[in-house]
Amino acid sequence: MKAGVKSGIAAAVVIGAVLGVWFLWNRIESPRNNVKSGGVMIDVENLSFYTKSGSITGKVYRPSADTLHRHPTVIWSHGLGESAAKVDEYMKAIAAEGYVAYAFNFREGRDMSVKTEMEDLKAVLEHMKDVRYVDKKKITLAGDSQGGLVSALVAIDEARSVHSLILLYPAFNIPDDGRARYPKAKDIPDSTVVNGVTVGAAYFKDIRNLNAYKKLSKFKGDVLIIHGNSDTLVPVSVSENAASAFPSATLITIPGAGHGFSGSARKTVISHITEFLNKE
Repeated sequence: MKAGVKSGIAAAVVIGAVLGVWFLWNRIESPRNNVKSGGVMIDVENLSFYTKSGSITGKVYRPSADTLHRHPTVIWSHGLGESAAKVDEYMKAIAAEGYVAYAFNFREGRDMSVKTEMEDLKAVLEHMKDVRYVDKKKITLAGDSQGGLVSALVAIDEARSVHSLILLYPAFNIPDDGRARYPKAKDIPDSTVVNGVTVGAAYFKDIRNLNAYKKLSKFKGDVLIIHGNSDTLVPVSVSENAASAFPSATLITIPGAGHGFSGSARKTVISHITEFLNKE
């Protein structure tokens, strides 16, 4: 075989490999669904990509009428033992306001901890900044329960990339609860069941020296915190302390609501979220 032909084949292989990696990194899986939310048509599609630690899966929601321009974006982190599917209604409502909304699933397993979830969210944040329809200067991190804690910690670490925060009953009490459960590091077992979810020793070891409240003052963006005043898993006082620690935070309490919102309470929460985003 002639040298020129060999070099041409080699170049084609390299180009093919590069394009393959690009596709896997940026791939959007079908099918794409068109749904209506608040009278507005939005596109919902699977968006998955690979990180150095594994694959991330989720769904992206965006306005059907404008697929050419960059949009302000909300990235949502779910709570412990839950999934992106739980916040589908929130995502649709946010997209109907002209935002891109991405809800993803944290990697699971016995090694999962607040630390590994922070790594996942940071990877998602970096990926979404390069997506063609995302305005990387206007990215809001949102999360509920443990996802709220993770979102706040990542916003502090990546303050230049995060415009604002939306936190639903954020579990800033997780480190305190962990230390109360296992006062000494040697007491931490190989596995523990937390709210019906089996976690490994890393879950408690990684938060042992964490004091989230001391970090919150470092985030200068606007923060919306929504919490039910009947929450027994994460007391509303947790959010009251957090709201005092953030430089610019608004705390809204939902009367009678517990750890999670449904029915009329969820509709009220959605209206507060969209109002906050439109002001931003």
